[in-house]
Amino acid sequence: MDTDKTEEHQPLTSVCRNGGLTCFNDSLVLNRSAVLRLNFCAKNPPLRQAEKRWQQAFQRDSAMNKVLILILFTWTTTTGQGLRKISIDELVNDFKILKTTIQEIHPDLYRYTSKAVLDGEFDSLLRTINTELTEVEFYQKIAPWVALIKNGHTAIRLPDSYYNQITLLPLRVVEIDKRIYIKTNFSDNASELVGYELIRVNDISIKDIMRKITPYVSLDGFNEDAKYKAAVEDDFAYYYSYVFGQSEYFELELKNPRDQKEIRKKLKGISNTEFNLKYSQDTPFPWTIKKVDTLNAVLLRIGSLNNLANKEGKQISFKSFLKQTFDEIKEQKVENLIIDLRNNGGGELKNSILLYSYLTDSPFQFTKEIEIATVSPPTYIQYTDYTKALKFDSFEPKNVIRRDTSFILAKHFSMETNKPSNNSFSGSLYVIINGQTGSSAGSFTAYVRNEKRGKIIGEENRDNYTGFSAGVPVTLTLPSSNIRVYIPLRKFTYATGDDNGMGVTPDYPVKASYSDYFSVSDTEIEFVATLVDRINRTSN
Repeated sequence: MDTDKTEEHQPLTSVCRNGGLTCFNDSLVLNRSAVLRLNFCAKNPPLRQAEKRWQQAFQRDSAMNKVLILILFTWTTTTGQGLRKISIDELVNDFKILKTTIQEIHPDLYRYTSKAVLDGEFDSLLRTINTELTEVEFYQKIAPWVALIKNGHTAIRLPDSYYNQITLLPLRVVEIDKRIYIKTNFSDNASELVGYELIRVNDISIKDIMRKITPYVSLDGFNEDAKYKAAVEDDFAYYYSYVFGQSEYFELELKNPRDQKEIRKKLKGISNTEFNLKYSQDTPFPWTIKKVDTLNAVLLRIGSLNNLANKEGKQISFKSFLKQTFDEIKEQKVENLIIDLRNNGGGELKNSILLYSYLTDSPFQFTKEIEIATVSPPTYIQYTDYTKALKFDSFEPKNVIRRDTSFILAKHFSMETNKPSNNSFSGSLYVIINGQTGSSAGSFTAYVRNEKRGKIIGEENRDNYTGFSAGVPVTLTLPSSNIRVYIPLRKFTYATGDDNGMGVTPDYPVKASYSDYFSVSDTEIEFVATLVDRINRTSN
């Protein structure tokens, strides 16, 4: 099997000694900072994090397996210094093209924010365009308006040329209980400062930084905790850059949580190229399987739902990984399956369906309904790739049913009746999620909940439980600013229930503390291990 697989032979006490997820080609990839980040595959990061903790919970004294590839999508910006100015008339024209196009083709524009509010905010912003602006200054006006739509797949980014101009804070950070800690240091002394709390950057308090960057985050619905986490863990360095500008050096005020001592540190900024290179080195392989004989269980880590991932120069397909995994699960007569979807930002929708096909013995329909706004091209089609985007969907009259002011797709692969896969698993299922579980990983979780297939453990995820707008986007390039906006065409419904704008609520809420996160413990996995053991003992 082309996986990192380790079979365990150890007593239960060693398991529970502490008491205890491209482009959008038919895909659902969460645009968590409202942008597109390249996918990277690399080795494990050097510190304890959700992607590798679960292995440490089961194997304290042996070499760690490689785990998650964190699908992330990124974007960048600059300070606006030395950039060309755009005239008022050009800015107003760009803004009107943006509003008109979104209004015409977005399938779920007013789900969370009313038309009156969106229009009012638009008119207020339009009145502020009374002078020339740079691309960045214009971006700072329209990005919060796009985020007000509250759809994680409605994305906005600056022109590619800005990637070459920015200098970034050389840190990846993590949010724990609304505090921000250094997860990875990309500067020369990589091990230095890991685990330190970030108090101020260039004399700006974290409270003020978060207050100003959070409105830029596009996320589905009303989960404010997930939105805060996204602002921190998705692209904090980029958010800081376009809101506060770039610096050659960053003056940091830090606190060591272990002794509460505060220090000041000066870090040299790094280029976008260097940041992404080091980010790739900080991102492990996404799919791993681990047998735990003491629980008759398998831990299946799925860090992305992409089609392919690179492992030591070799392309591994998700389809082949699943087949080999479930063949072995069947052969070894495994009774408990733990699927870890923490920090899985999504991937291909068909892979969510494929994964569920291994967890059922009955035919199933994954998507209940798909709605689109229109079958007509947008007014400003010349600034879009609308025709190209439609190649991935057949909006033919025979496949579309009109309903009130929108349309329903009568045909789509995700609405077909899917058959169970060979060697499907019928035992007990446990799914671990967190605030970074989203898009197609979120739709899989919602389907598991809706079908009552297994227990959900962890934190509420970042998507709407019933569904969200996603899929192949139309790319709108505003003609004067060259800012690009990605607009989804389809509204997917996966589950029934109250549409309250919140994610999947876990059956067992569990969240790691600071001491657990920056240690060899894995709070969520250890909780599941204890739960499985208790259920096993009860059933026996």
